[in-house]
Amino acid sequence: EERVREMESLLNAEVMRAKSFATEVEERRLENERDEGRIRELESKLVEAKATVDMELEGLKKDRELLEGRLQKFELEKAVEEDRLKDAREVCKVESEKLESMKVDAERLMM
Repeated sequence: EERVREMESLLNAEVMRAKSFATEVEERRLENERDEGRIRELESKLVEAKATVDMELEGLKKDRELLEGRLQKFELEKAVEEDRLKDAREVCKVESEKLESMKVDAERLMM
């Protein structure tokens, strides 16, 4: 009879350990389900963020192309203005030489 009680006690202890283990397994399963839900949510947010970044990147590429076009236009206008300035300086130089020549001629005539 004592042997039976010992066996019952051992059996009850094993049952308690089994229940405790089953509870722990269930808690971990629930925790894993929550983690998987969070992972799916984060993956969804990541996909949305990537789509947003891709759209912004496309917009930036278009802005860059537009700015590069404006820069090329500005550089062409600058080159044209530099040519005009060069031509104007040449005209001024020629006119200055003519004036100097006229001054010399006028001084000779006054003598």
